[in-house]
Amino acid sequence: AKFPVDRIGWYYQSMWVSISNAVVLAAGAVLFRAIAPDSPAMAHNPLDRRGVFQCAAVGLCFVVGGLAFNKAVMQERVSLVVAVTSIYPIVSAALAWYFLRESLAPRQIAGLVLLVAGLVLVSGKG
Repeated sequence: AKFPVDRIGWYYQSMWVSISNAVVLAAGAVLFRAIAPDSPAMAHNPLDRRGVFQCAAVGLCFVVGGLAFNKAVMQERVSLVVAVTSIYPIVSAALAWYFLRESLAPRQIAGLVLLVAGLVLVSGKG
C-alpha cells in the first residue's frame, strides 16, 4: 500500500481499493451463480434486511480501517504500522467474547499475550 499512498495519497488509494474490491466481488458473485447455482452458498436471501445491515456495518469497519491504515502508512514506518495492525486478533477475540459469548481457552489467552509482547518488542526503538 505504501507505493500508491505515496503517489496518490491515502484517501484515493483507499477509494480505488474499495472500487476494485466491489468490482471483483460483483464479478465473482455473477460467475459463482453461473457456475454453481445449486450451491448451498446460493440458497440464502441476499436481500435479507438484517443481513444487509450487518454487511453494511462490516463494510463501514473495513473502510474506516483501510483509511486509518493508509493514513498511518503515510505518516509512520510501514514496519511499525503493519506490526500494530497485526494485533487484530485481540480485537476479534474481545468482540467474539462480548457479542457472541465465546470463551477463550488458556492457550488462546497466552497467544494474545504473546501478540502484545511481540508488538512491544517490534515497536521499540533501537
